[in-house]
Amino acid sequence: MLSAARNSHLEDESCAWTIKARAAMLRSTAAIGEDRRQRQTQGQVVAESFTHGTSSQRVCWFKRCMDSGGRNIRQCDSFSPKSL
Repeated sequence: MLSAARNSHLEDESCAWTIKARAAMLRSTAAIGEDRRQRQTQGQVVAESFTHGTSSQRVCWFKRCMDSGGRNIRQCDSFSPKSL
């Protein structure tokens, strides 16, 4: 019985860490979007100059990859789709 309680506690900690880690990764992903970087450094956004995507595009693809559990690498491929 004690062993089951310990395992349950570990699973709860693991899940909580995963949720915290996911939130931190999403914040980081949003922070490196070209629209945000340009706004901070130039005071304006020039979408025609983007080569790596906006914050929302990057978050969308990152979520898609995380939601697939990384099991399907095609879900993580932001280069091959015909439309984003």
